[in-house]
Amino acid sequence: MAIILNDIYQKTKHQFKLHLVAGKNGMSHIMRWIYIAEDINNLSFLKGGELAISTGLSLSHTDNWLPSFIMSLIKHNACGLILNTGKYIQENDITPDIYQLCDKYDFPLFLMPWEIYLSDISQTYSNYIFQDNQRIDTLSGAFKTIIRYESPQPEAHHILLDSNYHDFDSYFITVIEFTEDGQSSFPSCLEVISHHISSFLLLREIDFSIFDYKKRIILVWHQTDKNYMKTFLESLLQIIRELPSIHTVHMGIGSCISGFQNLRTSYKQACAALIMATYQQCSHYDFDHFGIYQIFFSIPDKALLRKFYVEKIGFLEDYDATHHTSYLDTLECYLKYNGRIDTMANAMICHRNTINYRLRHLKELLGENIEDGDIRFQLQLAYSIRHYLNIFKE
Repeated sequence: MAIILNDIYQKTKHQFKLHLVAGKNGMSHIMRWIYIAEDINNLSFLKGGELAISTGLSLSHTDNWLPSFIMSLIKHNACGLILNTGKYIQENDITPDIYQLCDKYDFPLFLMPWEIYLSDISQTYSNYIFQDNQRIDTLSGAFKTIIRYESPQPEAHHILLDSNYHDFDSYFITVIEFTEDGQSSFPSCLEVISHHISSFLLLREIDFSIFDYKKRIILVWHQTDKNYMKTFLESLLQIIRELPSIHTVHMGIGSCISGFQNLRTSYKQACAALIMATYQQCSHYDFDHFGIYQIFFSIPDKALLRKFYVEKIGFLEDYDATHHTSYLDTLECYLKYNGRIDTMANAMICHRNTINYRLRHLKELLGENIEDGDIRFQLQLAYSIRHYLNIFKE
């Protein structure tokens, strides 16, 4: 999923004589890149997750430079700092206040002796990152292939199997869509959001895969209980909302399925739930809460739904448009309030005599007994189809 700072530290601490001196509680941070940091004014280039390395060449001549430098790195979401000590920075320059600062913000601080070449550690770490990015790209490509095509994709299946994604495991997909404030580019926002999501989920030991597809963020949850996911979902969305470049964010959640070959189904459900979240102006929506819409969604030929709606109540819409009446709304109100005239009059803000007149005329237009239970069910179904088609523009 990503390179964890502690993992690469354990692999290379002897090779590069690294010594962790503060911020040990931040060792679960994700390391996304290496950044040779010698100028505090250039930290605006950081996107989050960079491991900074500094000799103090351009910084150590100013008073109180190190605490200010560290705070700037923390504010730009760097994952840690390696100080190359022995020439421009001495170990006694690192005061107890600096240790306390790093511990307070869970910001790992490492010391590395001057004899270690920056080019060596940079090249080694860059190779680790490059290999991990290749692995992530291959895995993401397999997931994208599966959700893109209806037919089986043997090569993608083999990639997932080799990555410990088994055919009998449980999965579900969430789709995240966001709008920007206009000051940041989409790729930049996407990268920052993905980093924050990954950091949040890794702290909770969630098995997931994250990638972008059609300008949306896709999360594949592997062997994760959906109810558990929902306990921290709002916190996750709040983290995204608080990013300075984000204007709005919505999430759609697909059903839990068995086997990665069915991921396309969960993906399509998540996309439908995303539409519903956007329509209702809520942060997230779960396809499992679609009710009767789940049935409509599963019908491949939407023309059948439209035909049923048109035959049952569609002509009322045309009649209202021609005669400037409101029989379509009146009938829906009748069904909603079970024919209670006073309640209907209050809801539609008109006299009960007006409601009685409309109902008499409605019965003539429909040619059916709207008090019959079976007829009512068909009419209610037609209204549900109408709302579904309006929401999903089928």
